[in-house]
Amino acid sequence: MYFQADVNQVAAFDYGEQNSVEFYDANKDGKLEMFVAGQTSPPSAVFYLPNTTDVSTLTVTSTKLITSEFDANFQGATIGDIDGDDEVDFFIGDWASRMVYRLRHLKGLTFTDSTGYKFDTLYSAPKDSTFELPNVTFAMILMVTESEN
Repeated sequence: MYFQADVNQVAAFDYGEQNSVEFYDANKDGKLEMFVAGQTSPPSAVFYLPNTTDVSTLTVTSTKLITSEFDANFQGATIGDIDGDDEVDFFIGDWASRMVYRLRHLKGLTFTDSTGYKFDTLYSAPKDSTFELPNVTFAMILMVTESEN
C-alpha cells in the first residue's frame, strides 16, 4: 500500500488497476531500483523508484513519472539489458493494441525523468490479427533471438 500512495501523489490518475513491477540495479550501485508500468483503463505510464533495498527510506518524492501518461493498456513487463549496452531495457505489453513497447535508458542520462529514456513500439500486431498478447510476446522473443544471431 505504501507504494500505491506514492504513485497517486505524482500522477493524475490512480494506477492501481494493473501494475507490472520489475526490480533492476539500473545505476549499478548494488541497490535495486523499481520500475512500474501502471494502468488505469487507460491511460498508462511508467514510474521509477530509486534504491528500493530499504523501503523505510522511500518518501512521496521518491516516485518519479518517467513517461507521460498516454492511451495504452499495459499488462505484463520484463526488464534487463537485452542488447548488452549496460543500460536498462524495460519491455511492456499492451493487451488492447497488441503492442510491445521498449523503454530504453540512454547512456549517461538521468534515471529520474523522461529525458533519460527513449520509448518505442517494438512490435505491433495488425488490428485484424487473431494474435493475443501471449503470441505478441512470443513473437518479440523470436525477433530478439534472431537479431542476436
